[in-house]
Amino acid sequence: MFTCCIGSPDNRHGDKTIMNWKYLRQVPWLDTRAKFVAATPQKGSLLDLGSSDGKTLCHFAELRPDLNYFAADIADYSRNYPAGCQFQRINLEEEKLRWPDASMDSITCSHLVEHLKNLDTLVGEISRLLKPGGRVYFETPHPKTLALPSLSGPAADTFTMNFYDDHTRANCPDQ
Repeated sequence: MFTCCIGSPDNRHGDKTIMNWKYLRQVPWLDTRAKFVAATPQKGSLLDLGSSDGKTLCHFAELRPDLNYFAADIADYSRNYPAGCQFQRINLEEEKLRWPDASMDSITCSHLVEHLKNLDTLVGEISRLLKPGGRVYFETPHPKTLALPSLSGPAADTFTMNFYDDHTRANCPDQ
């Protein structure tokens, strides 16, 4: 079973609250990503680009254990990914993905594009990999993060509230 640390009063783990994402199967509209994943065809293929630590990918696998998962990132955290997930370590600005043309039903790209200087290769690979009728989901930081205050104190290094606090972003609006 996959878990993540967001709200369920009946499941506790230390100081963190654990939510079993299988409950989102009944109400995927609560989360736009969950809604997108829920609409992927039965036993379909889902590629997560910029998979990072794998938390989001594990949420997807909990929501839809029937899917075949694929992941790509510049760093290798594949040990955290769902069992059976095929991983490729890749620079998405310069390299091609190894999977065949028209092989993916769904592709997710959450909080990645703002870290890339050039999106040409990424967009070309998404177009190449999607099956006819396939769908892609992009998620980027909300514009309000440009004006949010930076966290201070013990929380400062745990989470970025202000867009500019993440220095790995390559596409930044002027401050």
